[in-house]
This record gives sequence, C-alpha cells and structure tokens, in this order.
Amino acid sequence: MEPLTLFSWGYWGWSSCVPQLLEGVDAVEAARGYEPPLFVDIRMSRSVRALGFTGDAFAKIAGASRYVWMDDLGNEAIVEGGELRIKNPGAAETLLDLATACAQKKQRVIFFCACEFPGTEEDLGCHRVRVASYLLEAARKRGVPAQVIEWPGGEP
Repeated sequence: MEPLTLFSWGYWGWSSCVPQLLEGVDAVEAARGYEPPLFVDIRMSRSVRALGFTGDAFAKIAGASRYVWMDDLGNEAIVEGGELRIKNPGAAETLLDLATACAQKKQRVIFFCACEFPGTEEDLGCHRVRVASYLLEAARKRGVPAQVIEWPGGEP
C-alpha cells in the first residue's frame, strides 16, 4: 500500500503572485496524476502583511472548495509569546481525515504557514514540523501509512 502523502509548505516570497503559484502547483500535481490540491492554512492568525495571504485573500483566489483554515493547528506563541505551542494538537486527526477523504478523489493536501523553512524536530524553525509529527502519530495510531514531505517533494 502506498503511503498517504501530505505536503507542508511555507508561502514566504509568494504573496504577490498567488495566481501563478496556483497555476504552477496545479500543473505539477496534474503531471503527477493528481487533481488540484486542497490547501490547509495552519496559521494561528491570518492578519499578516503578505497581501496574497492576509485575511481570506488566498481563499478567494484558490476558491472555497480548495481552502481550509485550521487555526487549531496554529502556534499559540505567535499571539501570546513564549515557546512553540500548537493550539489543539488533536486537530491533527481532522487534518488526517481531510487528507484521507482527498486521497479518495486523487487530491492531495498541502498544509501551510508563512515560514520559509520548516526546520527539523531537533531544531524547530517552524511549527509545521510539530504539526507533521502530530499528524504522523495520528496516522500510526490508525494504522495508516503516511508521510509528510515539504512541497513540491520529488526531484527538482
């Protein structure tokens, strides 16, 4: 059985060219045999300077059927300060449910935030790494083979 693949991604640098980003992502996924992906926004807050990603700007361009905001997977430290803390780690189960449902339609999930680089579990640069570990743990508990790869994955 092929593992369920989810992608993590940081939009750093893409704010002014969201339509071109979507066109490119869709083309890559089509070339790989998949439908356009579902974007899952895991930011705690959407009040940002990046115009293509502030408020519901990205959702409007991508379309409501291709965008989900899951602030439960956001980093509370962004708002409250302190150490990295995922608002609701259990929401990784919901993300896994979404990815499983999307896989039935030959669609993959890209969960994202603003950070340019994800870092590693030992040296967290971004909360995407922590979300990925919660997601993989949820998949393991369900007996679902899964992997999280930084988009676009594969060969350059």
